[in-house]
Amino acid sequence: MSTESQLALPDELSIGNALEWKKRLSDLLQKEPPLSLNASELSRVDTAAIQLLAAFVIEVKSSNLEFSWIEPSEMLKSTAQRLGMSEYLALG
Repeated sequence: MSTESQLALPDELSIGNALEWKKRLSDLLQKEPPLSLNASELSRVDTAAIQLLAAFVIEVKSSNLEFSWIEPSEMLKSTAQRLGMSEYLALG
């Protein structure tokens, strides 16, 4: 897999940096699939960030692009589950 088609998420993804990450995720959509997000370092995520990630995953799926998570953090998985967003994020 090309590392150009992989994006490492920061340790914090929140409304404060959502605009920057929206751009990065949009840029990733233009890369050669398979696409992947490395969420191993993500230790803080808020509702706005979950919505941003869900919109990205939905766009990937609707475009029939191959996508995977690389080591999604426990924080990401638990927050998504608590918000009822695990399915939208393709986390399980």
